[in-house]
Amino acid sequence: MIFLFDRGNKFALSIQAYEFPEANDELDANWLVVGIEIEQEDGVGWRAHGPYLRTRELVKLLRWLQNLTVKATPSRMDFMEGELAFDYTDDMLLGIKLDFSFHPKGAEYDYLVDRECSLYFRVNDKEIADLIFAVEQTIKTFPER
Repeated sequence: MIFLFDRGNKFALSIQAYEFPEANDELDANWLVVGIEIEQEDGVGWRAHGPYLRTRELVKLLRWLQNLTVKATPSRMDFMEGELAFDYTDDMLLGIKLDFSFHPKGAEYDYLVDRECSLYFRVNDKEIADLIFAVEQTIKTFPER
C-alpha cells in the first residue's frame, strides 16, 4: 500500500486483512491488521503487525493526503491506536511516527521511558499522488463493512 524511500531509509505499510473477517458487528468488523517493514540507512530494520487501524481511519488518511495537494501546511494525522501517526512539514517532509508495538524496541518498549520513533521522507507532488492512489486502492480492497 504505502512505500517510501529516502536517503537509504525505507518504509512499507500494508493492510493485511480484517482483524475479524467473519464479524457482523460494525465495531469489530472494521478493524484492519496493519503490517510495517522498516530499513534505516544505518542497517537497523524491523517488522511488526497488528490491528491498529479502522476502515474509516483509512478514509481519513486518504482525505489528509488529498489535503496535502491543496494546502501543504504542517499537520499531523493520528489514529485511535497510537502505534502509527503521520505528519507533514511545509518543506515537503512526510514523517512516519511509530510507537508502542510499532516502535523499534517492540516488546521491549518501556512505556515510562520510550517515546515515538520518527522517520522522515522528502516527498514531491507525484509521490503524494502515488500515496493517494495506493490508499484509494486499499480502501476498495478493504471497504467499511
